[in-house]
Amino acid sequence: MRNEEWNEHRDCAGEIESLTRTLNRLIEFAEERDGRRYTNREIAAAATTLGYAMSAAELSHIRLGRVRNPGFRKVEGISLALGVDIRAFLVDPRHNPCTGLDELEAPPARQSNPE
Repeated sequence: MRNEEWNEHRDCAGEIESLTRTLNRLIEFAEERDGRRYTNREIAAAATTLGYAMSAAELSHIRLGRVRNPGFRKVEGISLALGVDIRAFLVDPRHNPCTGLDELEAPPARQSNPE
């Protein structure tokens, strides 16, 4: 995905969706899916463990809309920490005409090609 596409992500109807609102909805989705609440500290720690350095304060600023363009790698780290496909950030997961909620789960692990 090119930076221009990321900076103005759009849903299927062409409307710009707030990254902050989408992020908070995806966290709610992950909480409902997993039956538990996630703190900013837990999400940031998981992203950092996966190689996407992030602090709980930084995630809080993103969630509050104080950081308008956190960058693709931050959002990628958050999506991996939540176990959702990064494409879920492009549309509202609850009113998504392009994909169903079942498609928001993490993609299957790549299988090696036996030779």
